[in-house]
Amino acid sequence: MRELKVLDLGWGLPEIEEPEYIRIVSEGFSKASSFYDFDTVFFDPVEVSSLWEDHLRPQGDGTFRTNPEEDGGLARGLTRLMTARKEETKNLLKKTGGLVFCKLQRPRQPLRIISREDEREIDAYSWLPGFDDNRLISSKALSARKGKRVEVQETFPPVASVLRDYKDEISYQAVLRKEELPGELDLFPLAITPAGDYSAFLFSYKEGNVIFLPADLNIEESGALELLENIRTFLNRESFFRPPWLDGYQIPGEAELKQEIGKIDSDIADMEKVRQNKTKELKAVESLKGLLSARTDIELERSLGRVLSELGFKPKESCSGIDLLLSPGEDAGFAIKVGAEPDGPVGLNPYRELVRGINDLKIFENEDPQGVVIVNGYAEKDPDKREEQIEEELKSGCNLYGFTLVTAEDIFETISEAKEERGSPREELIDLLQNN
Repeated sequence: MRELKVLDLGWGLPEIEEPEYIRIVSEGFSKASSFYDFDTVFFDPVEVSSLWEDHLRPQGDGTFRTNPEEDGGLARGLTRLMTARKEETKNLLKKTGGLVFCKLQRPRQPLRIISREDEREIDAYSWLPGFDDNRLISSKALSARKGKRVEVQETFPPVASVLRDYKDEISYQAVLRKEELPGELDLFPLAITPAGDYSAFLFSYKEGNVIFLPADLNIEESGALELLENIRTFLNRESFFRPPWLDGYQIPGEAELKQEIGKIDSDIADMEKVRQNKTKELKAVESLKGLLSARTDIELERSLGRVLSELGFKPKESCSGIDLLLSPGEDAGFAIKVGAEPDGPVGLNPYRELVRGINDLKIFENEDPQGVVIVNGYAEKDPDKREEQIEEELKSGCNLYGFTLVTAEDIFETISEAKEERGSPREELIDLLQNN
C-alpha cells in the first residue's frame, strides 16, 4: 500500500513514532503546502479564525469588521487565501477521495468585509466546499453545548473504532442540532448526544469526506496511530468508476458473494452488540474494584456513584456536606459522605460534614434520610494488609448520631457475595447501609 501523507493544521496530533508509510507534516493554514499534496488534512477552526482575530480588534458587539480599502490588504489576502484553499480542498476530496478532519468548535465570529460595492463574510469554514449557500458557521444548527455522554454510530469505518475505544474520553463543546439541520447538506452522524444532537458527523463531498469530531477528543499515541492506520486502509480500498448501467452486468456467483457478505456483516453487527454488553459488564466490575483503590474523596465518590448507578440507583449530588443522595423515592433514602486516606485511617471530618449536610436537608428540604459514611483507609495497601481504617472518634460520632459506618471493602464484599450466590446486590447493599 502507498504512503499516507498527513497535514496537521493546528490540530495537534500526538507525537507518534511514525512508520515509514505514514508521514505527518505540521504547518500553518496560510503557509501550508497545497492540500492536494496530501491524503488527509486535520485542522482546528481556531487556526483559521486567528488569521483575522490576531490582527483586528472586535467591535463593541463582538463582531470583526474590515474595509479592504483601509486594512493594508488584509481582506484581499484572506479572500484570495480562502479561494485557493477551497480549490485545493475540492481537488483533495473530488479527485483523490481524500479526507478532511475538523474539530467541532464553538461558533466563532466571522469576519465581515465591508466595501462600497458590497458586504460579505468569511469564516473558519469558508474554504470548505459545499457550504457556499448555507455555511455551517452561519447556520442555526451549530450551537455551543458542553457534555461527555454520546452514543457512537458505526457509520464511517475509519473513525468508528477510535470513537468507540475513546467513548469515555470524549468531551464536546459544540453540537449540530438535528432539528435545525440544513436540508441541502448531506450529513451522517458519527456520535449522538442524549438530546439527539450530533457531536460528531460526516459531510460527503464528491468522492471525499469531511469529518467533524469533538474538539476535546484527546486520543493518545496508540489511538492516533490506529486512526491513521484506519485512514490508510480506507484510502487504499479498491475503487473504480461505476456508471448506473454497470449494475446490469452480472457475473456467475456475484449474487451469492453479496449474500454471504451481507450475512457476515449481520453477524458482525450482532457480535458487536454482544461485545458492547460484555464491555459494559466489565466496566461495572472495574468500578466495583475501584472502590478498593480510591485514594481520595473524589475518587471514592466517583467509583461509588458508578457502582450505585449500575445497581439501578439514581444517585445525585446534594448540598455541601453530602456527596451522594439517594432520595426517599428509592428503596430507601440515604445521604452519603465518603472519606479516603492513602496511607492512614479516616478521621472525624466525614462525620462533621454529614451532620451539617443532613441538618441543611431537614431545614431547607424537609428531608431526613439515613446518614451513611463510607471510608477507605490505607487505600494504597492491599485490603488484606490494612490496619484499622477508622479512627475511634469517627466511630463514636457515627454511633452518637445513628449514622451507618462502613468501609469500601464492606461494599465490595457485599456485592461480590450477592453476585456469587446469585442474589440481589441491590437489596444486599440496602440491607448493609440500613443495618450497620
